[in-house]
Amino acid sequence: MAKYIFILGRNHELCKAEVFAVWPRLKKLSFEPPVLIVEGEISPRQAIERLGGTIKIAQASDQEFSAENIEQMILNNADKSKKIFFGFSWYGTEDKKIGLAIKKQLKEKGVSSRLVTSKEKQLSSVIVEKNKLLANGSEIIVVSTPSLSPPSKGGEPIGYWGRTIAVQDFKAFSERDYGRPKRDMLSGSMPPKLAKIMINLSQTALNANILDPFCGSGTMLQEAILMGYQNVVGSDISEKAIKDTENNLAWLKDKYKIKASLKLFNSPAEAISTFVNKNSVDAIISEPYLGKPKKGNESTDSLSKEMAELEQLYLNAFDEFKKVLKKGGRVVIIFPIFKHKNREVKMNIMPTLQGDGWVKQNKTPLVYSRVDQKVVREINVFTM
Repeated sequence: MAKYIFILGRNHELCKAEVFAVWPRLKKLSFEPPVLIVEGEISPRQAIERLGGTIKIAQASDQEFSAENIEQMILNNADKSKKIFFGFSWYGTEDKKIGLAIKKQLKEKGVSSRLVTSKEKQLSSVIVEKNKLLANGSEIIVVSTPSLSPPSKGGEPIGYWGRTIAVQDFKAFSERDYGRPKRDMLSGSMPPKLAKIMINLSQTALNANILDPFCGSGTMLQEAILMGYQNVVGSDISEKAIKDTENNLAWLKDKYKIKASLKLFNSPAEAISTFVNKNSVDAIISEPYLGKPKKGNESTDSLSKEMAELEQLYLNAFDEFKKVLKKGGRVVIIFPIFKHKNREVKMNIMPTLQGDGWVKQNKTPLVYSRVDQKVVREINVFTM
């Protein structure tokens, strides 16, 4: 059975959860962030297109870690009549000498090559793409962590190593985020990567009925359409948001030449059952209103008051979700966490939701955040 090395994005637990939501039969061999190593059958190129939270996928080698074996792997994946580019990404102990040794070996065989390096121990996706390491060359990923043996000379065992097969298309994600005609930074803009992760966490088939009742400028809807979902519905209380979504999806369809069944309507989430048939939705996937933009100088009392108002919005929305969701359907939703100095202000609605029959599926906290963010996104998956 093949082994694969996944290099996960910044929010490791969330990215890992996405992988196993899509391929629940994969066997986890090792997880030491940001590296996840699995055993099973996948297509790395198709997998990187499907996922939002994985940066790179490499196929692990079953050969000993040695300059000779790495050199052979590089030659097997390159046109030797052209200059070959190769580089290393180290997760654990770094051996700077091995790259130079391989370059010397290639020169002795009359093969022109360039060793691609970086200030960091790992090559970024930008460096891999810019130097065309997947087209005519190789990025070699080497994993040696405290629980695995370190790299060493003489072909001694190493944790895992292999050649990168697929890298996340950072340009496409950036274009769908910053290149579309409408973005509402005042209300907040969901990253396309996060939207894709949440759709995958819903574990729904491509013919499923998907609803985003807080669609904003349409990020969730656009990612679902690009992934191949055919029955997508969006709503928002804001007329401007609906118009922005229409403009963005028209841009998307024209750029990617795609067709999809899409319905949009202007409605508060607390009234969606007047527009959506009861028990007709397979998955509700959404980022609701997360509160006002934060400056960092808010008082704890004001944040607690605002969170109480959001709690009521969420509870009212969940009452409507219960009406339109099919039996066995899923809700993948973001809860806000306000970060204030050394404490966090969180929602306290779980007891009420549980009393209403909602069951939280993710046992591990799943968050999407940056170090400097004042509002952290907590992703939760619910069923009835």
